[in-house]
Amino acid sequence: MRAIRLVDLAHQKIAEILKADDMAIDATTGNGHDTAFLARQVGSGGRVYGFDIRSDAICNTKLLLKTQEILDRVVLFQIGHENLSTCIPLQHRNMIRAVMFNLGYLPGGDKQQQSTCIESSLIAIKSAAQLIGSGGRISVLCYTGHPGGHEETEAIKTYTRSLPNEFKVTIHAPVSGIKLPPELIIIEKQNYT
Repeated sequence: MRAIRLVDLAHQKIAEILKADDMAIDATTGNGHDTAFLARQVGSGGRVYGFDIRSDAICNTKLLLKTQEILDRVVLFQIGHENLSTCIPLQHRNMIRAVMFNLGYLPGGDKQQQSTCIESSLIAIKSAAQLIGSGGRISVLCYTGHPGGHEETEAIKTYTRSLPNEFKVTIHAPVSGIKLPPELIIIEKQNYT
């Protein structure tokens, strides 16, 4: 039996709680695959907010969403994910059901270009924890093999240990011979209703 890829596991964990008419955030749009996944989940009555600092990432995402005819469900911001709390409308705060992060470099992009970093990622994840409603989930896919990736992952794990008891954190890492394997961190705000 083949192990599930962490990106597929992230989608599975988010699909368990994200339904039609919900609101979600893709904090790192990249080439748009997570954004499109979220947009399909929320349907025509939902809304997805997508963020990426790179213009080529926003263009790639927009093209994919147009091709799949779901662009009208998404609002894209070419801005760093550390600014996401300032872009989410006040009436949608605490109504966000899911936030996805796929950290590191733009897949297929120039590795000399900017990647995510500890400071901005921590600010964004803290903001996401404040924006999600009860029962909401945050998925953080961390790639530890690039310069700074291991340190970024460890800083995020350290932060999750400081979250209040209303949050449940699960960390998934593949059992393999890879020296620095990717890790998936799922943060769930407990549903007390």
